[in-house]
Amino acid sequence: MIQSQKHFNYLQEMGVSLWRRRVLDTSIDTIKANNQQASSLQINVADLLTQTLFTDILLVLSIEPSTVKQIDQATINLGDFQWQFCEQNTFSFSQQQLTTPVLNELTTPANKRALYQLFITNQLV
Repeated sequence: MIQSQKHFNYLQEMGVSLWRRRVLDTSIDTIKANNQQASSLQINVADLLTQTLFTDILLVLSIEPSTVKQIDQATINLGDFQWQFCEQNTFSFSQQQLTTPVLNELTTPANKRALYQLFITNQLV
């Protein structure tokens, strides 16, 4: 039995019905739509630094507030990674980019938990 077939059988036994590689959607239309979505937000680093939740997050991540830089209207650079804010309730971390809802949406316990789980899963803390 080949190794991949063995893995497939193990997954079947665990109840995983499908095992396949995900394909990234890199079409031009998708990229343009994502850029338009991000550009409708206006994030200001100075405003973020006045919010307790944001400064607490920087403290947890061991990031000095003076190192936070604005990249575009919805993205900031935190040194080791970038943080992009979006209008949807989306939490992800890929290719050194954290994507979350805007900061005032992160105040709910469920959203704080989702953000913290991203930090733990991706070893940011």
